[in-house]
Amino acid sequence: MNKKNNSIKSCTICGANNVELKTITNWTKRYYEKKMDFIICNECKFVHAPSNQHSYRGGAAFSKTSQPNTSTRVGNDRRPGREFFMAKTAVEILKRNEMKSLFYGSGLSVDYKWAKSLEGITEVKITDIENYQNSDYFIPLSEPRAFDIIICCEVIEHFDNPQKDFKTMLSFLKPNGILVMSTNISDGKRLEILEYPFVPGHINYYSGAALINLSNQLGYNCDFRVPECAMGTAGSRKRYVFIYKDTAVQDGIHEFFAAHVMAYSESDTQEKKTTNRKTIIKSWLLSLFKK
Repeated sequence: MNKKNNSIKSCTICGANNVELKTITNWTKRYYEKKMDFIICNECKFVHAPSNQHSYRGGAAFSKTSQPNTSTRVGNDRRPGREFFMAKTAVEILKRNEMKSLFYGSGLSVDYKWAKSLEGITEVKITDIENYQNSDYFIPLSEPRAFDIIICCEVIEHFDNPQKDFKTMLSFLKPNGILVMSTNISDGKRLEILEYPFVPGHINYYSGAALINLSNQLGYNCDFRVPECAMGTAGSRKRYVFIYKDTAVQDGIHEFFAAHVMAYSESDTQEKKTTNRKTIIKSWLLSLFKK
């Protein structure tokens, strides 16, 4: 059902006036008949669900997909997770010595510990709305420092205010640094058939156009690449988003992906040795053509 709402004046991202409020009922098994209000921009296709709040204060509300012992995405003491592989990708793009890396919104992941072993990384820090791990590596959001690499994994969909929160995150980035984010990118499919926009805490569902628009507003360039995990349970809409200013960083991105089909990530086969990789690739390719 569509609703006209005079209080919705413009898109949070691009500022266009062509926005509408839709109340949508989910059809998936996981969220069957769950109703939510979405503010949808008909220009940049940004989808905003401000009522879909979920508090992570105190660390008690992390879902299984955000727990280090129940998700291969989240690094633990036995194996690295996605943040480590995002950092590995960034390190090989920049090819520098004495790089400082920040893990932004790291939650319960200990991938920053694994990242210390990457060649060129001399310092790692983590930051979040609170120090969930009571880690000595933690720095508060109120004390920006300059980092060569920022890793932000499955966080930007939770931003209450994308414009403000992106500015805060980018205040930690060196002018010649790189921000690597992991998130789902909308391909225009009907929201009714998707779980992702209905997951508690997923306030934002970005299109490529929305992130390009936002990056450009803030003076940055934006690039999208497919990570290896998109072939598995992460789904075909999973993307790494690279944010940067320096043309040398752009050249590094192009050079890296000239040699690599996909960006590094965790693999579903890490703890499931019997998984058939060819079957995963075939399923992923077929999913791209489904309407």
